[in-house]
Amino acid sequence: MSFCSDFSGHFALHEREAQARRYLNGLPGTQRRKNMERMDVEQEEGDYQGMQQFIADSPWDHAPLMAQIAREAGGMLGGQRNSALYIDGTSFVKKGGASAGVQRQYCGRPGKIENCQVAVFACLGSGERA
Repeated sequence: MSFCSDFSGHFALHEREAQARRYLNGLPGTQRRKNMERMDVEQEEGDYQGMQQFIADSPWDHAPLMAQIAREAGGMLGGQRNSALYIDGTSFVKKGGASAGVQRQYCGRPGKIENCQVAVFACLGSGERA
């Protein structure tokens, strides 16, 4: 199974595929804020209006795409009957704003809105091992 699968069949029109590629290429960009406007500025063939339409109004069904991603991830990350990918989001109370991602948001540890960071952890489990 290849790492770079072809997902283009999930987008009915070529323009949607191009906008999806622009959006995904913008995510790891150097801009501090990852909004569509900042991501568009960084790309050579930017099309802010097209990206806005793709994200906000484009009528395509995401379920088949997510199913393909799940199948391929399952094959890469275990593929055994007793294997599973465990994903857990947790939060850390933080004072001050020097750490990345600190903001007032729901924090599970105190059970209220607080200055905190939220992290997501993933672990592959197989049987009794993780």
